This record gives sequence, structure tokens and C-alpha cells, in this order.
Amino acid sequence: MISAIIAVSALTSINATIMVGARSNYALGRDWPALSFLGHWDARTGSPTQALLLQAAVALALIAFGAFMRQGFETMVDYTAPVFWLFFLLTGLALFVLRWREPQRVRPFRVPLYPLLRWPSAPAAPGCCMPVWLTRAWARWWVWACSLPACRC
Repeated sequence: MISAIIAVSALTSINATIMVGARSNYALGRDWPALSFLGHWDARTGSPTQALLLQAAVALALIAFGAFMRQGFETMVDYTAPVFWLFFLLTGLALFVLRWREPQRVRPFRVPLYPLLRWPSAPAAPGCCMPVWLTRAWARWWVWACSLPACRC
């Protein structure tokens, strides 16, 4: 039963990643003329086909790259996790940049404790490197744990 729950959770996460990733690439193609080939909506399928194909190509390239490396899973985490955490950092920094550039703009969402957390969070920005290190450490542990004879993950 637990295995079925994990499988369903993994499938729903994959589905969400595909949907969000393709639509993000679609929006990128709509906003940037150089990437306009991504911004086409296929009326027959009701999806951004070019964006889905690009996402599939990138995913397959990462899988192929990981397959040829000696430590495939750890290599995949090493290359994708820093990008993941970098975008979290950029999202947080965007809050400060937008508040500084457009202080009078009406905000549809109020950030909790924003004025109080503005200055203490600036010195904490280098701490965003910690999740990258932790992710790499987790990947090494997971590869080690799955190599034990008693545990087949």
C-alpha cells in the first residue's frame, strides 16, 4: 500500500513538473522574440507542443548524461539541485529589487513581516548556498544506502 502511495505521489509530481515547465517555456517564448518558437500553442492538442518537446529533449539529455557518468544519480543531483536553489535565491532577491525600484506600486500580495525582515535577510543571503551542500550530501548518502545488500531502494 505504501508503495502505491509513493508511486501515485511520484506520478502527480512528474505531471505537475511537466505542466508547469512547459507553460513556463511557452511564456518565455511569448515574451522573448529570440525564443518565439516556444511560444506557439497547438490548437489541436491544446498544449504548447514546442515547449513540451524542448523540455523532453533537455530531460533526455540529462538522463543520457547521468547514464554515462560513473555515479549517475549523484551527478544528476549535483547538476540540477544548484539550479533549483539558485532560482529560489533569485525569487527572494526579486522581492527586494522590485520593492526598491517601484516602491509606490500597489501590491496584490503583502509579504509577511517584509519591513522587519528586509535588513536581517541581506546578510543571510550567502546561507542560500547551504541547501546546495545539503542536497549533495543527501545524494551521496542515498547512493551509499541503496548500495547496501539489505536495502534495495
